[in-house]
Amino acid sequence: VAPSLNYDRFGSSGHIIPRFFLVCKRCREKLAKLCWVLIALIGVIGVLNIINTVYSNTHTRIGEIRMQRAIGMSAASLYKTFLWEGAYYGIFTSAIGAVLGYVCCIFVGATQTDTLQMVAVPVAAILEAAAVSVAVCLAATAIPLRAISGMSIVDSIETGE
Repeated sequence: VAPSLNYDRFGSSGHIIPRFFLVCKRCREKLAKLCWVLIALIGVIGVLNIINTVYSNTHTRIGEIRMQRAIGMSAASLYKTFLWEGAYYGIFTSAIGAVLGYVCCIFVGATQTDTLQMVAVPVAAILEAAAVSVAVCLAATAIPLRAISGMSIVDSIETGE
């Protein structure tokens, strides 16, 4: 045994393994945890981006909403219109995210095998992300609509531009 290498006993089999390999294994475990934290952070940023976009879209159209309410649009019809718009936005962004995520999967697979090849489509992960995206869009649309649709028609006309 070379004196420059530190050896440890590993496992119940009693094999002698250099510490270098044990350190590499710990580094890979830490790197995997760091990747999961990064994925979660990107997910939170994506959710906040969806909320901000849908919420801003609703608030920039307050004048239009007030006018429609003054003309006679019911609150239910208002909800229906904007909720469908939020659902379409969620579905559209989910489709784009699915395509870009699959491309990322191909590139990550290429780094492991050193060849660019098609990988299995992660259908379950795509459907989960799509469901979260649509749910966030619907919630981000419904919350400001609740306050706007609760406004009386007379107040809508008076506070209009």
